[in-house]
Amino acid sequence: MVGISHVHYVLGDYKPLTEIPEMDTSKENLAKFRINGVRQYCGSDKTMYQLALETATATLEKSGLDKSSVGAVFFATGNHHCKELHEEDFAGRLLDELGLDSAFFYGVFMQYCASVAAALQLAAQFAEANGTNVLLVSADKILDYGPIVRIIPGVIGLHSDGAVSCIVTDRNPQFTMTPFQTLQDSSSWRLMYGQEKKGLQDSFLTNSRLVISRVLEANNLPKESIHHVVTNNFNFTISKNLSVYWEIPYEKFFSLNIPRTAHCPAGDVFINLLDMNTAGIISRGDSILTFFPAPHSWMGTLLTKN
Repeated sequence: MVGISHVHYVLGDYKPLTEIPEMDTSKENLAKFRINGVRQYCGSDKTMYQLALETATATLEKSGLDKSSVGAVFFATGNHHCKELHEEDFAGRLLDELGLDSAFFYGVFMQYCASVAAALQLAAQFAEANGTNVLLVSADKILDYGPIVRIIPGVIGLHSDGAVSCIVTDRNPQFTMTPFQTLQDSSSWRLMYGQEKKGLQDSFLTNSRLVISRVLEANNLPKESIHHVVTNNFNFTISKNLSVYWEIPYEKFFSLNIPRTAHCPAGDVFINLLDMNTAGIISRGDSILTFFPAPHSWMGTLLTKN
């Protein structure tokens, strides 16, 4: 069964809210962020390419794989306006520096925070169909231009710079994964950029519950059997609302990284998963409900630790 192994991530330096130029630094506004658990963010002087290369190199080293066994690299980013993607051969350079001369390269963009989930879904299908290992890499650098800005529109939350990576394989993965359940609603982009907060919240809660229900039904799994819930690090209030709406106890939601990393669109789920595993929070056989939301797409899968 296909799954993931050798998860790694890199983040920018921890920075206070007051270092964001566009942040309203009044006591009242800063209090809103801090009450919701958003107390700092990660900002990096490295380029998106450098972040991607660093984490990918670490994953390959962790895996100990013969590089000839890696048949493809799937790269994801929400910041598809990044000039690096257009001004140089990003794919060729990355493959060359990683020593993956014969691997195919696939890029997945335009899904914002769910880009990494779409890439994982496709990478799993590729690995299974071709009997090969796949390197998954996702990176995001928050810039002064482009679709992803530091302060999340319509939400009390911040975006952080970072990158994640893992090996997608059907050869004794550390975590097995079930097929993704997905839902698309392209009209939701109007809510996001029209700052229609109430409509955006209703869409998010309704569509997320549909996806989670599909994940549970597809795996014939009652909610009581879920050991952990892992999703994006938006803020405490959103996680608590999801807990109520999904009828899953909040204690099962991993939220410790909200104050530490804020929301890294490159892949909160992978960051949280690695930290939970390193801390011994996850045990063998645990069912981990994972949810990847974006403005107009919602994706979920079930991971099980081997």
